[in-house]
Amino acid sequence: MRRRDAVIAWAGGLALALLHHDFWLQGPRGAIAGALPVELLWRVAWMLLAAAWLWFFTARVWRADEEDAA
Repeated sequence: MRRRDAVIAWAGGLALALLHHDFWLQGPRGAIAGALPVELLWRVAWMLLAAAWLWFFTARVWRADEEDAA
């Protein structure tokens, strides 16, 4: 496993954990284009980031770890 990939994976996981707690969206929330709540847009964007991180982790870090063990 490349050390750079492991560092990126850990940093990405930590960033996702911190971004999951949307402390900056406190207070009155509006709607985008009059229909889409800001909270829903934020959750969809977070899920897309989490999916991209999971793909990176399984494709680069996890696979490389199994290859090193073999």
